[in-house]
Parts: sequence; structure tokens; C-alpha cells
Amino acid sequence: MYPDLTCHPKGRYPFRLGCPSFIYPEDIVPNVEKLGPFMDEIELLILESMPAERLPSTDQIKTLLSLKEEFNITYNVHLPTDISLSGFSDVPRKLAVDIMKKVFERMHPLSPETFTLHLPFGREKNREIQRPVWEENSLKSLEELVATGVDPQTISIETLLFPFEWLKPVVDTIHTSVCMDVGHLILTNQDLRKMILLYGEKITMMHLHGVDRTGEIPKDHQALSYLTEGETDTIGAMLKTYQGGISLEVFSYQNLQSSLEFFLTLMK
Repeated sequence: MYPDLTCHPKGRYPFRLGCPSFIYPEDIVPNVEKLGPFMDEIELLILESMPAERLPSTDQIKTLLSLKEEFNITYNVHLPTDISLSGFSDVPRKLAVDIMKKVFERMHPLSPETFTLHLPFGREKNREIQRPVWEENSLKSLEELVATGVDPQTISIETLLFPFEWLKPVVDTIHTSVCMDVGHLILTNQDLRKMILLYGEKITMMHLHGVDRTGEIPKDHQALSYLTEGETDTIGAMLKTYQGGISLEVFSYQNLQSSLEFFLTLMK
């Protein structure tokens, strides 16, 4: 089954419209083969760093490069989420920097538009990480990563489940970009307009998905049809001038197809 994207021809919008490399329950390459003919960009999910075999092989990279040329697509990379650059334990933090560097090196031949990064905040080994420690270690890790030659502007730090303002000292100091995860902001009742005003052109990647509030526990990464009228209006206004990348961050064919249909209402 292939998505019907006849109403979304490549290059229709001033931004790059994409989706993750896990719409089908298969590996990255088969997903790109099926989605590449229709999308502007594919978000390559490299969520697990260990074991090393989780990273695309050199042969897979060659295939992805060939598919990029064949379908005239671009890529963005979601960096591993099973390691942390913001934790307070120095040894695993430094290991995380080393692993992230290897991911950058492995994916470099594909010339990704952005590398999306999580800076998790929460508990670590039954200890609550305090914000100053989180900020200090995030800065330290990113400085070490940039010192290896990584361009900071290719790193888009994602808004997670903490206040989006917390990212600003890190973004401004390291001169990174920002990934605006709309679903995360909705899930935590944060103001989309304020987020857009605060970061402006630093937002180079957007993860767009709805939040299903019908159950006892809200669920994100759902179809866009769960967006409210107010959310739709705010996002639609932003898209009139936005020129970065958008990943419809859903993980099934059904939700992708539904989201693409709903996407047209955002562009009216």
C-alpha cells in the first residue's frame, strides 16, 4: 500500500514536507524506497545507538544516497535517544558525545539538512537532575561535539516535555538551531505562538503531529486531525513564511495518509 500524495507534488511549498523512515514496519531503506517518490524529505530515525549495528551500514548509506538522487529528496536525521548529552554522570556523558560524533560521521555522506537532538531532563539513577546541572552539562557536551568539527547550526535541538524557554541559553551560546515539536508543546500545554516568537528563524525543523486527548492519558504522534482550530490557525500562519523542514511525525501509513489530507487545511 502506497500513500496517495497526488495533491502534494514535490516542491509545492516553500518548506520541505517529509515524514519519518518508519511509516511501514520495515527498515530505513524499504521505507525510503516507498516514500521517496512522494515526499520532499525523509526523517531518518537513528534512535538507538547500541549495539553499533543499529546504525546504517556503509552499504545502506550508499543505497540511501542513490535513492536521494533518484527521487530528488533530502534527509534529516533524528539522533539517538538512548544516550544523553545532558546527564550529570561524566563518563556516560562523554561516551554519548563520542557516539553522537560517530553518527554524524556515518550520516555525513547524505548531507542531512538537520540533525535533531534530544537534551533529556528528568531523573537519572534515582536522582532528580536540577536545571542548572542539566544546562551546564548540555553546554559542555555540545561544546565538545562542536570542537570535533560538527557545524552547530546543523543541530536542531528538539522541544521536549519541559518549558521551551529552557533551551534558549543553550541555543544562543552554541548557536544551534531549534526543532519545534508541536505535539510535545501541545501535550504540555505550552504556547505555540510564544515559542514561534522566541525562536523565530532558528526553527529549522518542525515535528508536526496531533495529540489525542480522548483517553485518560493524552497520546501524541497521532494524526493531524486531532489539532484544534486554534492550533491549526497558529501553525498555518507560521507556515506562510516558514522555509525549513517539516516531518509529519506519525508512525503508520494510516496516520500519514490522514495527516496529509488534513495538511491541506493548514495551507488554506
